[in-house]
Amino acid sequence: MKSPPVIDPSLFEALSQSPHKEKLVDYLALLKPLDDQGRYLPFDDLRFRWPPGLDPTLCWALVKKARVAQYVRLLPLGEPSQWGQFVLTPLAQKTLSTVDRQATTAALEYMTHHLGETAHFSYLLNDLIEDEAISSSQLEGAATTTLVAKDMLKRNRLPRTPDERMVIGNYKMMIFAWENRHEPLSVELIRQLHRVGVEGIDDALYSPGLFRSNDQVVVQDGEGHTVHTPPPAAGISARLYGLATWINQPHDDPLSVDYVHPMIKAIALHFALGYEHPYMDSSSLQAPLRSGARADCTRIFGL
Repeated sequence: MKSPPVIDPSLFEALSQSPHKEKLVDYLALLKPLDDQGRYLPFDDLRFRWPPGLDPTLCWALVKKARVAQYVRLLPLGEPSQWGQFVLTPLAQKTLSTVDRQATTAALEYMTHHLGETAHFSYLLNDLIEDEAISSSQLEGAATTTLVAKDMLKRNRLPRTPDERMVIGNYKMMIFAWENRHEPLSVELIRQLHRVGVEGIDDALYSPGLFRSNDQVVVQDGEGHTVHTPPPAAGISARLYGLATWINQPHDDPLSVDYVHPMIKAIALHFALGYEHPYMDSSSLQAPLRSGARADCTRIFGL
């Protein structure tokens, strides 16, 4: 993925000079956070969509300026600290509405009660947990089919391969997260979640429940390019304590200027843990399970 260019504030002066001023209307049409289809695209996609003859750096500067004007600050991240921010797009609002109406515990309980199947709610919830455990494992590289993994969980069969152990670990972590959903988030709970999820898979590799003690970790894309260097190992516990403090704060008063939708908080937690990469194995297994949400957070947060 190609990184966006650094924006020099003086760059906008170029709009009043040739050859850009002759295309001022075309440039100003780009002064908006979304594309014409309402998508919040990264620079790597946008750079192929701008009208021919326009300067890509100047185009990006205009898009970025429009996005910055709509940023909502959430929480500080990393070291040195910088703000995790997001833009609430129409698609995000639609998704939040769908979650509220169809995917909350209250909504599921209402639907099962309305259908006269209240007793089956626990079975439905367990199916959702199984599906999440399997899909998370597959996204993390587990070479197992959904059918085989589902059968293993249903029959409580012992795992035969490291990939199946990963599914079991994710499933145990989902159960643990659900059972502790009313507990305040803490550094120790973050350790426990990791321990529950990876213990018994390959303890020498995953170091269950331990935070990394060195900075020999990077995040790479499929082509081996470094796309993220996590914050230093020094201070991990302190930064996670700050994250837990923010998560535990109430943000559910709709009349407060500090209101944050629970789904946004879940995504923020997912992103923050992945950004921090606190574990010895650099695993981000825990993040999607604790948050219960998965999203392309790099396109949501303005870092």
